[in-house]
Amino acid sequence: AVVSTQSTGGKQLKKVPWQIIDPIISTLKYSLNDKAEDFVKLLTNVKQNKLFSSPNRENIVICLDSTVEFEHGQPDTLEYEEVTEYIYKFKHPGIRRCTQRGDCGFIRFIGTEMGVLKEGFYEFESDYQDRTDVHYHDITSFSDMCEYRVDTLTLPDKTELDTVTILSRLHLESLIGFPNSGLHNWWEKWLPANTKSEYKDERITYSVTDYMVAKKPTELD
Repeated sequence: AVVSTQSTGGKQLKKVPWQIIDPIISTLKYSLNDKAEDFVKLLTNVKQNKLFSSPNRENIVICLDSTVEFEHGQPDTLEYEEVTEYIYKFKHPGIRRCTQRGDCGFIRFIGTEMGVLKEGFYEFESDYQDRTDVHYHDITSFSDMCEYRVDTLTLPDKTELDTVTILSRLHLESLIGFPNSGLHNWWEKWLPANTKSEYKDERITYSVTDYMVAKKPTELD
């Protein structure tokens, strides 16, 4: 099953944004796999269940703005460190006015340190104090985010469509059996042979459900 319960071991499961579900359903409709139809029905049921999914109006899509790569130390030594920063510009709807330097936003990073892979977000305002490109407000909650990659697929009959792969570990833990499961080119087992792909971009959906509940309807317009 994609999701069997709202909590596992006391951990709250993450809702799946429709922005994730819809492209996967569209992709599976072109599948020749015998199980594709069952997955489409299952995902449709997940989409119709408000406990397991969230509609587009409850999520803001944030596109990747830029990337920065840097390294320290000598390669092939324990002191060597390389990091890629993914910069997202995003002003939380709860921030009415900001006078800080640079754009509101946040940074996701992935790299190696002392030979160990590390990834995550810079989670504190102090992590951004020396930057001029982007600054962070702690009202922004990383637990409300779902990261995903967008690829454009070209089928053998020249049909083109966009599909997505979830990158967020929080969502992957919640989606046991989800057809993409964070695997590279997950669609290869579902679509006809010789389907080609082209990387498009990376995006994040940000849930504003709590903010919408807290605000008066007139303040949401």
